[in-house]
Amino acid sequence: MMARIGYVDDCIYTDILKASQKANLLRAIFNAPIWAEAFVKIVGIQMCNLALPAADRELVLLRMAQKHGAQYVWGMHEDLARNAGLTEAQIEALQNVKFPTDVFSDRQRSILALVDAVGLTRVPEEAVLAVKRHLDDRQIVELLGVIGAAFTVACITVSLDVELDRLPPEALASFVAAVQQEPQE
Repeated sequence: MMARIGYVDDCIYTDILKASQKANLLRAIFNAPIWAEAFVKIVGIQMCNLALPAADRELVLLRMAQKHGAQYVWGMHEDLARNAGLTEAQIEALQNVKFPTDVFSDRQRSILALVDAVGLTRVPEEAVLAVKRHLDDRQIVELLGVIGAAFTVACITVSLDVELDRLPPEALASFVAAVQQEPQE
């Protein structure tokens, strides 16, 4: 299946980002370069500068990928989730949309419940209260930001049929580090 929009030339985003990593998502979103540059910076921050633990972030990203049929997101984050500490049993449970107490902690189940509640007209108070037992206010805001960014990537990759390119976790980590650096003058 081919993407539903044209991909930009790699030099357009590698020059802007000052990073050499190439990916179909970047080729798609840099059709709107100003928006894409800002979005990449936000996602980069979410990948390495949050108080929210990486395992929680990856839990959110895999749940959002499964929830929205975003194979691109799942493919890019499955190994990152393992590296962040998610177990094979947890990854399999996420694929099967089952969140048993013997596989996920109360903290993780509260996060998954909030992920599933976001997008409703109004998130139920009990979903927020359950997460507040495990996360501080900063982490809750970060969690919601990760959910929103994951939805954006899912929306783009699914709607536009962006083809998955398998990148090793270290390539993604290197890219994130590169886009986080301030430009040298």
